[in-house]
Amino acid sequence: SLNAGWVFLLALLAIGLARRQSEAAIDPPTFAGLAGAIPLFGAATASLLFSLHPLRVESVAWVSDRKDLLCVFFLVPSFIAYIRYAALRGTAQARRWFVVSLILFLLALLSKLIAAVAPALFLLLDYLLLPKDWRKSLSELIREKLPMLAAAAIVVLVSVIAAPHMKVNVIVGKLTGMETWLFPFYSLFFYVEKTLFPVGLAPMYGSVGVGMMIFSLAAVSAITAVCIIAAVRGSYAPLLVFGSSVLILLPTIAGVSSGSQPFA
Repeated sequence: SLNAGWVFLLALLAIGLARRQSEAAIDPPTFAGLAGAIPLFGAATASLLFSLHPLRVESVAWVSDRKDLLCVFFLVPSFIAYIRYAALRGTAQARRWFVVSLILFLLALLSKLIAAVAPALFLLLDYLLLPKDWRKSLSELIREKLPMLAAAAIVVLVSVIAAPHMKVNVIVGKLTGMETWLFPFYSLFFYVEKTLFPVGLAPMYGSVGVGMMIFSLAAVSAITAVCIIAAVRGSYAPLLVFGSSVLILLPTIAGVSSGSQPFA
């Protein structure tokens, strides 16, 4: 429930950014200035979809997935704090927001290793959500994220050393030839499909043939092309959504897992 509340606030802020960009406004959005039927309805819809979607069942029902809930509890407000920092870059207040975002990121990282991809997600926010006048050069954007990148590298290294059983999934490890190259595309399409059509859910999923993997390659390529074309035409939301999904799922897409199921 708390995570759904964070998602509501993040969605409200994102809608405010999108509306201000369309209106060519220069003032940073604040929650107080986002009152209105459309932002509130949009944010409430996003929060409800997040909290009621069948794919959220595992994180709540599985005792081993409590780390998911804890990670999201810190990671989503870290994004909110980062957006506030980006809006105020170059001021003393901005530095305080960055420290808040960094601390929340570290707590999310200590909750679950998947948070290590967050610095890359912040870069996506810089280029695909935030106004251009809030942005620095690429080298400056990377340099300001060095504390996050260093922390992520240390935690990943420690986790790999402490958990030698964390390796390529046993099912994925049995793939050969073309299947090895096609599996990441099928894995990504699997989550897209289950998000849009959450039917046939199970604790364990069987293997699929090469035909389905080739179809997944075509589907992922088509989605990527549509997102890029939309971005070229000035609509960055599809690329932001799909790019964020790919980054968050990167370890799973590669088949890295300490369990027996290739998908969860």
